[in-house]
Amino acid sequence: MPDAAWMKLQWMWIVFFIVVGILNLVVAYLCSTDVWVNFKLFGLISLTLIFTIAAAVWMTKQTRLEWLRALAAVQY
Repeated sequence: MPDAAWMKLQWMWIVFFIVVGILNLVVAYLCSTDVWVNFKLFGLISLTLIFTIAAAVWMTKQTRLEWLRALAAVQY
C-alpha cells in the first residue's frame, strides 16, 4: 500500500479507539455494572470485529488499486 494509505489506516484506528474509549466511559458511568460488563464483553468485541473486517476490506481495495496502477505503468 502507498504511504498515504498506511497513514489513513493509522488515523482510522486512532479515531476508532478514541470513540470506543469515550463510549466505554459513557456506558460505565451511566449504566449499571451488569450492563457495562455485558457491553464490554459483547458490544466492544463486536465493534472491534466489525471495524477490523471493514479495515481489511479497505486495505484490500487500496492494495488492488496500487497493483492496478503498477500494472498500467508497465509498457508492453
